[in-house]
Amino acid sequence: MSTSAFCLLLSGPVVAVGLLRYRADIRRRGRTTSLGVTLLLAAWLMPHPVLGRDASTLVTDGPYRWSRNPQYVTYLLLPVGYALTGSAVMAWVGVALLLVLVHLTVLVEEEHLEGRFGDRYSAYRRATPRYLSR
Repeated sequence: MSTSAFCLLLSGPVVAVGLLRYRADIRRRGRTTSLGVTLLLAAWLMPHPVLGRDASTLVTDGPYRWSRNPQYVTYLLLPVGYALTGSAVMAWVGVALLLVLVHLTVLVEEEHLEGRFGDRYSAYRRATPRYLSR
């Protein structure tokens, strides 16, 4: 079984468990736990490997017209929204840590794309912001 097929089969149960745990935490405690947030993030990210595009072409259309990394921008909205709902310092520490990890990941990916697509990626990089539109 391929990795994509495995992720697709597993994504349904992970999404269900993640959302149910998150909802149960909110109902029971009025807030979620770190396990609830972890499961919710796993549920959010699980389908990503299956829904990705063909890696042999440089994608510059759709949301990639406005941002070179729209997937990371949207992934960060969930933890930022969670941190905004409460005053937990640890939520903001988690957001900061996630921001650093995402940025380091993007830097590695940019090197790879530069090597793979050369001048086409360089031109795209100059024309399109890394995260949000200028």
